[in-house]
Amino acid sequence: ELNAQLAALGIAFKVVFAALGYPRRKWEIDTKTFSFPWEVLNSSRFSAHNPESAMFTYSGLGRILRGEQGSLVIVAGFSLATTRVWLRSVFRRTSYLIWSGAIERKGSPDSWIQRWRRRLLVARARGFIAYGSRARDYLISLGAPPHAVSIGINTVDTIYFQKETARLRSEAGLSESGLKRILYVGNLEQGKRLDHLLNAIQALSRFRNDFVLDLVGSGSQESYLKQLAERLGIAGCVQFHGYRQRPDVVSHLAHAYCFAFPSEYDVWGLVLVEAMAAELPCVSSVHAGATDDLIRNGVTGFALDFENTAAVASRLSWLLDHPTESRSVGHAAQRFIQEDASIQKSAAGFVAGINAALARESEGDRGRPAVAGSVSTISREHVASEPSRGKL
Repeated sequence: ELNAQLAALGIAFKVVFAALGYPRRKWEIDTKTFSFPWEVLNSSRFSAHNPESAMFTYSGLGRILRGEQGSLVIVAGFSLATTRVWLRSVFRRTSYLIWSGAIERKGSPDSWIQRWRRRLLVARARGFIAYGSRARDYLISLGAPPHAVSIGINTVDTIYFQKETARLRSEAGLSESGLKRILYVGNLEQGKRLDHLLNAIQALSRFRNDFVLDLVGSGSQESYLKQLAERLGIAGCVQFHGYRQRPDVVSHLAHAYCFAFPSEYDVWGLVLVEAMAAELPCVSSVHAGATDDLIRNGVTGFALDFENTAAVASRLSWLLDHPTESRSVGHAAQRFIQEDASIQKSAAGFVAGINAALARESEGDRGRPAVAGSVSTISREHVASEPSRGKL
């Protein structure tokens, strides 16, 4: 979508991937579906203590930058690729834009050296594209000028989740009789705070037994969480399904009654976008980056601190008791995603940031500007007549 929108403006675009996957990202990728120029680097991966993290060497990035001669390089966040592009900009003219989802996270403050390094990267950037409002605020706290930060909302192919879940529900003829399924999809890691969710499920189970919690995903906490469910006396109403590819995830979404997202780790949370696109009422952690932008409390979902077990259990119970109101919240969530978090909307935010960065470049603005996990290059093709056009 971004490639198509840029092509309409006469801007050529290429994506450079560090890799096509790493241990935490187990989904299958069909490169035949790529409808944009791309290349994969022969990157080595650094081992990280945190299973949620991945770092790459970006071997060959310099060669590609020299060959492409892009007018603008989009780098993802504050990765090693961003540092390499920053260093290149010190010695030769290299305009770059930072695409970032980083936020201030609970219990995980930046170290002084990390903040100092990020300020250096921000200082030489031509512009910025943020996942959402919290990522925008974080960039500004690092010195990014507010006028140079665009939002390209972080999203997925929302139409796929909307249509596929509707089709599956129609084919299955799902009814509201039987157990109502509360769904979680994601990694089973400490930062996801599934212990909080299980505590809420225990509280819920004290006064009702008409539900089951489906946990879809795998991770280092799986054995611990199974033991915790046993200790809490809720093993009978908690089902562990392991890792599932996208078609199976869609099936779980189609059969779910509501969705719970207790994470304290996620700078965004694409699974929340997927659940809302699937028309599910969602209870989402106030600590997840996406919650601020996607959840209108009581309208498109519910924002809660999952440490407050009683409040979470009460909200889940309310949803189970009020199917009409729950459907209304799910419908509003889906409509909001269609209008404000579509692929088209996200790409348009990128285009706005790119055009603004290229315009500042053409005007000779050498002030602070804004991308790298994957790296994109934009090359200028019609600079004389169209200052905002070029090649990425």
